[in-house]
Amino acid sequence: MTALATSAFEATTAPRRRSRRRTTPWLGVDVGTHSVKLAVVSQNAAGHWELLRAKQVAWPYHADPFGSPELLSAALREVLTGSRADWEYPKLRNVAFSLPGCALSRQEVAADSHDATAVERSARAAMQQLYGERSEQLAFDAWLPDAVPNSFADAPSTGLVWADAEVVSQSLAAFRHCRLAADVLDAEPLTTARASELFRTAFSDTQANSELVVDWGATGISLTWLFDGQPRFRRTSIQGGFAEAIQSVAERFSLAVSDAEFMLARYGLPGAGSSIAGNDGLSQSIESCLTEPLQILLDEFDRTLGFLGSRYPRQPVQRCLLTGGGAAIRRLDAWLSHQTDIPARSWNLPTGRDCLADSSLLPAPVFAHAAALSALAWEL
Repeated sequence: MTALATSAFEATTAPRRRSRRRTTPWLGVDVGTHSVKLAVVSQNAAGHWELLRAKQVAWPYHADPFGSPELLSAALREVLTGSRADWEYPKLRNVAFSLPGCALSRQEVAADSHDATAVERSARAAMQQLYGERSEQLAFDAWLPDAVPNSFADAPSTGLVWADAEVVSQSLAAFRHCRLAADVLDAEPLTTARASELFRTAFSDTQANSELVVDWGATGISLTWLFDGQPRFRRTSIQGGFAEAIQSVAERFSLAVSDAEFMLARYGLPGAGSSIAGNDGLSQSIESCLTEPLQILLDEFDRTLGFLGSRYPRQPVQRCLLTGGGAAIRRLDAWLSHQTDIPARSWNLPTGRDCLADSSLLPAPVFAHAAALSALAWEL
């Protein structure tokens, strides 16, 4: 796997260096298919990470953000303008953002070469051809995955994941409308890896050499295998989206969608770790209601694990990290650990004093990628 950083003037793979001198955070914007997640993180006086701002905004009703670059720009501008009071922070002027898979494309590069340098050279040439000498001072982080079978097919392929130049330009226009300058467009596998690193650093957690990050999003499940902190393999299932699980709970208990989300985060699944006495029956009812979504999640996990075990038998998965809206289900990590015998943790980050009045209700795993994007301010 190679991370390629490129701008209008040069391309470089030099590692980013952390700088404690930076005091102004960036706004991290995780553009998703169902909603936009915005987060601002910072380091306190002790050098510990804190979540200062966090807001999830659904796309405007009747909006078709991925119908065209212009529609994406208009919808993103509406989201940013409407939520300004939630993400605005003193002196904050810079943005790092990511786009979902439906807004990205893949270009084959040097598939028949076993020379990593030659492959990277071809990838750089491809990016130069795609973006040309553009005026934007934006760093593109593109993902060049290993030559592994695509969607478990027989024929391996190596390709560059990239965003259409017009999509990029229109996204930047939406940020400029809110007086924000976008510095980085990040590929999602790299954002996932940084979210894992942010979690490990925040909780002084032991790094697992082989980790599977499961992102249970609104419209599907993405699974990213990290080895030595780098994304090596990623696959996405378009079934089993968390939005379907929420809808099942809402219909079962005759609740609004927002109340159903609260119920899942507050009561969750049954388990010995429950601290809410007298609600075991409610948790069991929730588990019964989520039988099908949980089975799909488990099937996708097992399928990915089986593939990785057959291709990389010497690097077994040591830990699972849960992100996305589904990871906000109380005790989902304990449930998955019990089902798979692999330790699972839900992504989290300590919150600053002014983040929310009741930070215990913050579905932190939703903001894993947005927080990782914001944290890039301390690496550049």
